[in-house]
Amino acid sequence: MATLNRNTWQVSAGILSWRENDSPPSADVVTAITKLRTSLDRAIKDIESTQGEHTYQNAKTKIDRLIELQSEREFALRTKDELAKLSDALTVQATTVSTEIRKKVQALLDRLQTPMNNIYKMIQGPDATNIRLELPAEEDTNQQRLNLLIDYAKNRIGVQPSGYLSDSQIHTVALALRMAAIRQFNAGAPIMVLDDIVTSYDADHRRSIAGLIANTFQGCQILLTTHDERFFNYLKDQLEAKWWQFTRIIGLDPSYGPRFSDHKVSDEMIEARWTSGQSAANELRQAEEEWLLGICRDFGVSVRIRPPEKAYSYERGELSSALAGFLKDAKLHPVLVPGVNNRFLTSLAKGEIENFGSHFQDGPYGDGSVGDERTRWEEFKIFREQFVCKKCNRTKFQRPQPLKKPICAHPGCEAQFEFAEPPRAM
Repeated sequence: MATLNRNTWQVSAGILSWRENDSPPSADVVTAITKLRTSLDRAIKDIESTQGEHTYQNAKTKIDRLIELQSEREFALRTKDELAKLSDALTVQATTVSTEIRKKVQALLDRLQTPMNNIYKMIQGPDATNIRLELPAEEDTNQQRLNLLIDYAKNRIGVQPSGYLSDSQIHTVALALRMAAIRQFNAGAPIMVLDDIVTSYDADHRRSIAGLIANTFQGCQILLTTHDERFFNYLKDQLEAKWWQFTRIIGLDPSYGPRFSDHKVSDEMIEARWTSGQSAANELRQAEEEWLLGICRDFGVSVRIRPPEKAYSYERGELSSALAGFLKDAKLHPVLVPGVNNRFLTSLAKGEIENFGSHFQDGPYGDGSVGDERTRWEEFKIFREQFVCKKCNRTKFQRPQPLKKPICAHPGCEAQFEFAEPPRAM
């Protein structure tokens, strides 16, 4: 401590003498200050070593930190209070918004409920019990759903339909809800896609659904698919052909994809099979059936009614037999097709069409080769080419009642049908 005081006195003396005399040399002052700092640092260390942690500096640092923490705590408390106020305000707003949303949604459900039940009763009958559409209770954890309720009996009020209605009734509820929603909310783009909607219905309900679509949804664009032949026929009976397009898929071909009833087997498809070294027996049979069915319809040939499950399915034998009988009665005689025993013409008259490749066919072509197929195809094409209008060279005919013979279907021709000479021979 004596050394520190002496150094301090020396610096002070130098400063005092500076006021009266010229500036003292700086080197002496710097040396004195350096010695003073060294003495001061040593003195501080001596004090700290004696006092330990209980020094003024440490105490001041802790006090400053406590003051800082107190400020932070006060800020946190103020923030907590403001957040609590904000949370309360948001809760009130959320409750208000949720209430208004529920009112709007329930209003939409109320608007949808009557048309849905109207459609439901068109299918299930006028005595069907109404279905209610309600939102779940506010306390329900799953709010993103819709309750369908029915008053099934006096002791079964407000129950879910799934536990009391049949499968067809459940399907009707879903179908009616979808149809009603499209009519109510898709007025700008009323497009409806229905896939196999009659699988659980009997014939009467299928007819009702077909009538519903025909009478209630004229303004909608509807894409409808079904596996049910009877329902398909109901639709064709009740829907106007000028507004609707009906397409039947009759098979799947690995090479050509879906086969539609109005997509006929072409000559190119048959030739392509032979070019690839494959049999075209199936294609030949189908091509003959398609042509025979078309010419029978054009000529007004009477073919027996098919069973409902095969309303548009005919065998070549019955088609050819019916056509041969019609030609004989109308005194129309096709030119004999060159070939061994006129095979095609003979089989046509007898109603016996060879079944290429079949294990159950006893005819001469039962296990035919590609050469047999080609021969048969050439005979068929020569026979087919006789069915052409001799006046305008068209191949579309009709037979208005009470005419006995068909006429050309072209409005500018309408010539009575006569067999044309085959344009080529084998």
